[in-house]
Formats: sequence, C-alpha cells, structure tokens
Amino acid sequence: MGSNTDEVLRKFAAAEQGQSPEEMTKEAQEKLARKVEELDVLYKLEKEISMAIGQEQILYRLLRRAVDLVGCDAGSILLLEEDSEELIFASAVGSKEDEIRKLRLPRGAGVAGWVAEHGETALVNDPASDQRHLKDLEKELEFPVKNLLAVPLAMAGETIGAVELLNKRAGPFVNDDEKLATLIAGQAAAAVQVGRLRDQREKEERLSSIGQMLSGVIHDFRTPMTIISGYVQLMSMEEKEAKRKEQAEVILQQFDFVNNMTRELLAFARGDSTLLLHKVYTERLLKDMQEILTKELDANQVKLQVEDLYGGPIRVDENKLRRLIFNITRNARQAMPDGGEFKIKVEEQNGQVCFLFSDTGPGIPEEIRPRLFEHFVSSGKEDGTGLGLAVVKKIVDEHGGSIEVESPESGGACFKIFLPKRLDS
Repeated sequence: MGSNTDEVLRKFAAAEQGQSPEEMTKEAQEKLARKVEELDVLYKLEKEISMAIGQEQILYRLLRRAVDLVGCDAGSILLLEEDSEELIFASAVGSKEDEIRKLRLPRGAGVAGWVAEHGETALVNDPASDQRHLKDLEKELEFPVKNLLAVPLAMAGETIGAVELLNKRAGPFVNDDEKLATLIAGQAAAAVQVGRLRDQREKEERLSSIGQMLSGVIHDFRTPMTIISGYVQLMSMEEKEAKRKEQAEVILQQFDFVNNMTRELLAFARGDSTLLLHKVYTERLLKDMQEILTKELDANQVKLQVEDLYGGPIRVDENKLRRLIFNITRNARQAMPDGGEFKIKVEEQNGQVCFLFSDTGPGIPEEIRPRLFEHFVSSGKEDGTGLGLAVVKKIVDEHGGSIEVESPESGGACFKIFLPKRLDS
C-alpha cells in the first residue's frame, strides 16, 4: 500500500509542476549528478590545498585547477590591496602569467575590478563591446580575449577581489562555469583569510616581542647610566690626569654598551640576527667587570668574590654576556639589602663553560619559582622591575645554553649557567 501511495504523491507533484513523473525523475537524477560533480570538485580542491605550502601556492593550485576544469587559456586572482586603492594580481595562470603578476590596477578597473567593486558576477562573451574590458591592456600584453568570466572573492561578507577566467576553448561561458568558478573562489577566499590572520598574528607577536625586548633594554640602560653618572662625579673631583683618563675610558665603554643595545633592538625589529659572536676570554672579561660589579654591590655592603678556574676562551656575544652577569649581580644585591656575600665562579664542565652565581640572601620565594624567568615577575624588592632574570634567560637561550637554579630552605640562591664554547665555529 505504501508504494502505491508514493506513486500517487509523485504523480500529483508532477502534475502540480506541469511535468510528467518521468521528467521529474530525470531532473532529480541530473540534480544529483551535479551535486556529485560539485562534491568531486570540492574534494579535488581540498586535495590541492593540502598539498600546497603557503598562501601563494594555494592560490596558484586553485586557479590552475579552475582553468583546467573549465577549459580556459588563462586565469587570474585579483585582490583589493589593504589600505590601498589598487588591485593586485595575487596569482596568474597562462602564457602571460609572469607579466600579469607584476601588474597593479586602479580599484574598479576592468571587468574583474568591477566585480570586486560590486560583488556581482560578470559573464562576458563579447568583451570587445563591453566598456569595462581593458582593451588597451589586452593590446599591451598581446593576448586577445574572446570571452571572460569573473566571480567575486568574498570574505566575512565583504568582497576582497575576484577570480577571472579567460578564453574558454569549447565555446561561450555558461552558468555551470559560473558555479564552478564560485566554488573555487570560496576556497581561495578561505586561503586568503587564513593567510591574513597568520600575518596579523605574526605582526602582533613581533610587536609583543619588541615590547618585551624594549622593556629589557630600558631596564638595562639603568646600569650604564648609573656607572656613567658615578664616574663623571669621580672625574670632577679627581686631580690626577692619569686617573681621569682611566675613568673616561670606563665612561666611553659604557657609551659603547648603550650603542650596542640600541643596535640590537633595531636589528631585532628588522628580524635580523641578534647575536654578534666573538672569542672572549673569561679571565679578561671578569677582570674588566670586577670594579663595576664591586661598586654595584657596595651600595648594600655586599662583598664580591670572583674565582675563575677556567680562564680560557668562549665564543659569545660579549655585550650580552656582560648584561647577563650584571643583571644577576644586581638581582643578588637587591636580595641582600642588609649586606651579605656574592660569589662568581667560572669552570669547565662536560665541554661547556659554567658560570656559577651564588648569594647569601633569603632565597627565592616559593610562590615565584615556577615563573622566575617570566617578564615582570618580582618578589617585591624595593627597586625591582621583574625584568632582570627574564633578560638573563633570553640571553642564555639565544646562545643555546641552559640555566639551573637552586634555592635551599636554609637560604641563599645559586644560578648555574652553561654556555657552549663554540670555538670551532
């Protein structure tokens, strides 16, 4: 009974639409075939995207597929450039693709420009009589256009460009071509959106990194400025010329230090390498820094002890290593406001150079140990900024080294920093 009822309903529906049941069945089969064809196209497009690396290759593969499926001589993907009044050719396929990629068109120019501006499809089988067609550009490229199809490229409800197909070989463009091109335009728009989101995220991350680095550089400016200020005062009271020359040399070294930090920040902003590796002897380095470190620790009556059991060469960025040593020294001084002892020991361990820094302060509070090297983490020290150890960790990481921290319950803190020698580099 059920099958008889279905047959009656099918005949009634066909009569309502002025068709025979056989005609309705054929139409349903054709619709199903088109849906299967569309799914097959989408599957092939997804396969093309998964094989591509980067937005440029994705767009080229999608456009190549569109040109092949429709049977055209050429095609292009045009995008409205952000913060500009121009159309750029993000991809091109065909005999003139190299020349086309270099072109930039005014917003709204040509059939594709009109499509990008109005968000509507343009099917032009007689371009010579269409005022939108760029006939002068056709002559310049020596590429005759007999017909063209352009569909909008939309993202988040906004038209951002167009997909344009040129010279269908089997005859004029038809509605099925438009549907296929629209499917491909949807995939292309998704690829553009992903690319723009990635670019935006990279810019935000770089700005964040620059901000963190800038805060570290400003933090470290305090060191040379304090030293310069102190030595200028000493020079004003010093009568012996030879001593004034020594003090002036220290001041000039600190100005070099400031200049190097400034160059480092600018290099980082450009995406350049931030390491300037040179062979440095630890014995000379610590000897040069001992007077400055002593003056830093004297402010809190902290005694300095330096023991270099290595004394040999290491290939490092000297200015950064100096910043590292001074930051840990200052951190120790801040932890011992009522005096104490601070020791620097250098030795070789397992083919690496180990810098050991230990103090007799109260130790590292339990609550900040897991976040010790994060930016702006401080244990409430009077003049602490929470940047010193974050800068230390960054410098160690840049050199491919490692850092260990010990803080026993009995008090005190010990930082062990291992750096590769790199003498064969």
